[in-house]
Amino acid sequence: MGEHYGNYFEDYYLNGHGVGGLVKACRLHAGLELDPGRDETSGLDLIHYNSEADTCYIHFLKLEDAVETARLAAEMIHDPAKMSAMVKIANEIESIKSKELRRKRTGHSERFS
Repeated sequence: MGEHYGNYFEDYYLNGHGVGGLVKACRLHAGLELDPGRDETSGLDLIHYNSEADTCYIHFLKLEDAVETARLAAEMIHDPAKMSAMVKIANEIESIKSKELRRKRTGHSERFS
């Protein structure tokens, strides 16, 4: 992705975690689950996100999930308008996750804070 956009796209940092966020945004936008859970037989995660530093690692248990996700991500990378839309979705996902973490830490909803 850095070859196309460098380290940032619209102030969105394209490190491993950032790219993982964009991939999640692609899946959500396509109507796919971000975290489809575990395989009933093996108990393994169907999708495992493990990004660190400048590397985005996503492990898929099912080949078809990997192929579909790669197709969506490739389309996004080659289309600045799609990149822009996915940045917005990725930021929304991160905002929701942050609010949920704060709620879990404090034990109450932000609306009562």
